[in-house]
Amino acid sequence: MKKKSLIVTLLFSMISINAQKQDDFAVLKGPYLGQKPPGENPELFMFGLISTLDVEYCIAFLDKGKVCVYGRDDIGVNYTYLKDGHWTEPQKMRLNSGLGEWKYNVAPNDKTLYFMSPRPTRSSDTKNDMNIYKTEWTGSGWTEQKILPFPPNSMEFHEIYPSISTDGSAYFHGGEFRNAPDINDDIYRSQCVKGIYKQQERLNEPISTGYGEYDAFVAPNEEFLMFGSDRPGGYGRYDTYICFKKDDRSWTHPVNAGSKLNSISWENRVIVTPDGKYMFFVSGRPHPLLNDELENGKYTSVTGFYWVDTSFIKKLKKRMVGSRCAAKIISEEYKVGGIKAAIRKLTELIDEMKDSYHFLPSELLVLCRDMIVAGKIKDADIFCHALLDNLNEDFRFKRGYGMICLINGHTRQGLNLLKEALSDHPVELMVLLYKQGSYLFHKSRKEALKVMQFNAQKFPKHYLPKFGLSRIHEKLGNTKEAIECCEKTLQLNPDYSPAINLLKQLKDNNERR
Repeated sequence: MKKKSLIVTLLFSMISINAQKQDDFAVLKGPYLGQKPPGENPELFMFGLISTLDVEYCIAFLDKGKVCVYGRDDIGVNYTYLKDGHWTEPQKMRLNSGLGEWKYNVAPNDKTLYFMSPRPTRSSDTKNDMNIYKTEWTGSGWTEQKILPFPPNSMEFHEIYPSISTDGSAYFHGGEFRNAPDINDDIYRSQCVKGIYKQQERLNEPISTGYGEYDAFVAPNEEFLMFGSDRPGGYGRYDTYICFKKDDRSWTHPVNAGSKLNSISWENRVIVTPDGKYMFFVSGRPHPLLNDELENGKYTSVTGFYWVDTSFIKKLKKRMVGSRCAAKIISEEYKVGGIKAAIRKLTELIDEMKDSYHFLPSELLVLCRDMIVAGKIKDADIFCHALLDNLNEDFRFKRGYGMICLINGHTRQGLNLLKEALSDHPVELMVLLYKQGSYLFHKSRKEALKVMQFNAQKFPKHYLPKFGLSRIHEKLGNTKEAIECCEKTLQLNPDYSPAINLLKQLKDNNERR
């Protein structure tokens, strides 16, 4: 009965949306395109008109919700605004989305749009790296687009998804030219003091880690920072994390924003509206109007714009700021009473997690990783097993523990845990193994090769594991094997340009010898 009711509701929704299309945007009235505000659960934003069966880029609102800038694969970046009580027909932004100018954020003044662009800045600029630009809303159009100074920009690195605080400080994540190949992105800040930008600084652990951190959003007063990450303990491929500024100006430990915001797929490009009322983000989560294939362990490129009331942020802050994190509590127990006391405290905290935003499993997984990496205790494996047992073998924690095992040389154990955890999500397993194998190469070439070989054997019909294996062989100097793997990659996907380029490079190098 519930299913029938849902189908009827969706049909009426689609009929209503089609009517909106026929009558154009002019039928919409009021801020935020006249939509009913969401509650504590994220809601799909305007299916059929803004969110569609396509790839969504980013969405932002300016001028008290009366200007909307949104981007999709099929249309590029458009804007519409409230004029004489009605929303105008969408117009193209003067951004060339073909260059990748599709990540943007709104400044606290509610008028300025900051965006990234790879457009050349001088004749000697050959890398086409991303830099931060801005343009201002005039009430009926946009001012000339201007590049920000150097710093916060740089000639060597990407500055991606800029977010600006009230004092002008710029937060962003660094792209591929900043880090060595196959190392994930990190969060950076360029502080603005009296209108002058300081050099970029990396926000170190526990914000930036060996995993990927992307799409940072900072509150106007820098009260909180939100970003996406694929670190262990999340619900999906990329989750949204949040941390808060403490009285001493340091950040709290980032924690997962929870199961309402995050899903088994991925969430990113978070933006909080300048009035502080709503949070918008992009998600590939299952939705009956968009895509329910994730239930079968499959991923597609279909995404949607979602929005949610920001009241959850205050609840998170109340529990986090001034509290001691779970990792510190358990560490203190271990120092006093050893591994048994630590496991006993672990069990108590897991019970508290059920009703608490503060004591999150991700913190405990970080603790496990830190204990192993630092080599501080001999009982790390015992503790990790206790963690896994106490968490009732939830797939997220198996996955997180599996990643920790891989990073620390327990390859067989890690692969078995990942295979168990993601048996219903094969594409996620394949992508995760590819990334972990690439990351491992900088620590242990032998273990990296094992992971890539396992991935290629597990997924013989997909091109990505074969390409990952070819890259490892190329780095190991195994030219013959690298060429063979590249050729197999192109048999599975003849148009895969990274494999085409690598194969040409390998053959050219071979001929020179």
